[in-house]
Amino acid sequence: MFSNRPISVLLFITFLCNSHVLGHNSNKAYHSDPNSGQEHFLEHQDIGHIKQDIKDQYHVEVDEKMSEEDIDFYNFKMHDYDQNLLLDGLELLVAFQHVHDHEANSKHHAETNQAQVNWNEKFEKDSLIIDTVLKAYDLNDDGLISFEEYKHQLEKNKHH
Repeated sequence: MFSNRPISVLLFITFLCNSHVLGHNSNKAYHSDPNSGQEHFLEHQDIGHIKQDIKDQYHVEVDEKMSEEDIDFYNFKMHDYDQNLLLDGLELLVAFQHVHDHEANSKHHAETNQAQVNWNEKFEKDSLIIDTVLKAYDLNDDGLISFEEYKHQLEKNKHH
């Protein structure tokens, strides 16, 4: 599922919360179609959610004085559970799930069984998306995304 990439850990992202490894096009919708350009997932996060997660996790006020790069770094670090300044596939998965959970909480699922079926389907789709994200961001093909690779891709996508 993740090819031969080394993958360790935890669950994203707490979604990423942190689904937050991200850029700043607030309120862009997340779709689980692995062929819909999801390698840009990290740039399309709800900035308000990211700021709240930074405040909750680091007890830091995110105001107009905080630079976009600082917000990006806090968001990246929030998903780096093993604190090696690299994001692996499991850390990305946790981030995706965090975002999904945030979206689901605001919409309310009707039944627990259907919610589990939906989660399983999202997990499979997210696995494909994670592979796509790793291919797009992992410039040295080590199965991990460094902050430098992350910022490089953010800058590259700003010009497109």
